[in-house]
Amino acid sequence: MDKIVNILHISDIHLDAAGSFSQDVVLNAFLEDIPKLDGLGLKPDLLVISGDLAKVADHDDAYNNFLNFILRLFDVFAIDEDKLILCPGNHDVSRKVAGPSLPAIQAWRKEAEDRDKANTLQLNPAYAGHVYKTFEGYYQLADSFSQKSVVSTGTSYTSYFFREFGLSVISVNTATLSTAGLISPRDDERKLVIPERLLVDAFATVPRDSHKLVVGHHPTSWLSETNEEMVRRLLGQSGHMYMCGHIHIARPETVSGLLGSCHYAQTGALYEWRDRWNGYCVYQIVPGSPLTCHG
Repeated sequence: MDKIVNILHISDIHLDAAGSFSQDVVLNAFLEDIPKLDGLGLKPDLLVISGDLAKVADHDDAYNNFLNFILRLFDVFAIDEDKLILCPGNHDVSRKVAGPSLPAIQAWRKEAEDRDKANTLQLNPAYAGHVYKTFEGYYQLADSFSQKSVVSTGTSYTSYFFREFGLSVISVNTATLSTAGLISPRDDERKLVIPERLLVDAFATVPRDSHKLVVGHHPTSWLSETNEEMVRRLLGQSGHMYMCGHIHIARPETVSGLLGSCHYAQTGALYEWRDRWNGYCVYQIVPGSPLTCHG
């Protein structure tokens, strides 16, 4: 029988550096629920967290509570840290950096409307420097975990290969052009991009015959229309699954086209606030076969 891989997918944790009683109530309930997965044959082999790790990236020690939470999670289901895949979200943007950079961000957005210019944007030193400074806290956190499964890194992606599962994962930063709510809560909608070159280069770093998952914070509907069309075509051609969050609603769907099919695994928020639905998903994958989703 082929190996079944269980993937625990959580997103939008919004951990508050100052702590929150209501947040503790919800996250403690989650940690109490996780051991029950073992009895259902769903003990996670991989852990995917698709962005918005912190509530406010600029707070002092913004990621300390996240680190404490993730260490507890590792302990609960005895998973090694090299089985963790992260990507940043718009809450992981430093507003202290994004605020003064708003004119540059808006200019880069305009530039990225052109496919070829979007492909060269990641080679722009000013843009690359902005991305690093904007997500410096996130990158320091991500680099503190084991890099054993990391194959390659670029300006806005990290690729992983898990040989024992025949599974590759590409984590992309979809929030590089985010204004972090400084203009309006939905200002990022239809203005973000995943450059074609970034995805093509990232896919080239992992084995061609592996089962390929892509992880990003935003659903593809938050990319510009022309960029979304290109990204979905590439995902159907070269990927098997796109995992995201951001909307705080679980909405899985499979899309098939002439070049192939891809499952879009949008999960809800692990914590939005106490009186809203908070949750997670577990996916069962047999590489090369359709998946099963458990909410």
